[in-house]
Amino acid sequence: MLNFFSNVILRYRFKKKIKGLVKQSKKTIKTLRSMVVILPQDHQIDEKVFIELSKDLNISIKKITIIVFGKEKILKANFNLINTIFCSRKHLSILGNFSDEMNIFFKIKSDLLINYFTQKDPFPELISINCNSKLRIGFYNANLRINDIILKISPEKTDLFLSESKNYINAFLKK
Repeated sequence: MLNFFSNVILRYRFKKKIKGLVKQSKKTIKTLRSMVVILPQDHQIDEKVFIELSKDLNISIKKITIIVFGKEKILKANFNLINTIFCSRKHLSILGNFSDEMNIFFKIKSDLLINYFTQKDPFPELISINCNSKLRIGFYNANLRINDIILKISPEKTDLFLSESKNYINAFLKK
């Protein structure tokens, strides 16, 4: 029952935020300098995938941040080289407000946001919508309104993800 009310509050906050995102004008992007990846804890993906993408896009490894989300209070991930932030539903207030750590992160501008999840869930969608990013890429099964580039592939197919992402991102960069 508590989860139901939590989802209602998160959906309400999402709807308010998405209106601002839709009205936001997109500027021409010439280069990418930073990358944020929103990743569910249950995805077993190697950080090398994101390191390889960052190299192809000339983004420094130091400028990559992975946000791992899940339901548990204590989250784990095996990322050694990439800055990682853990965000759990248990870190939200009753009214759906994020922790101070997350609010500080949301103020930081990033060039590329990768929504590496496929479910329609208000929690990762709200994380995504709060990120201050110029270009957003995500998967077809997720909420289409939060992405500029939508890939109709499975996230488990990392080689296909890398090639498709590079193609579409480079088209946006007009290379």
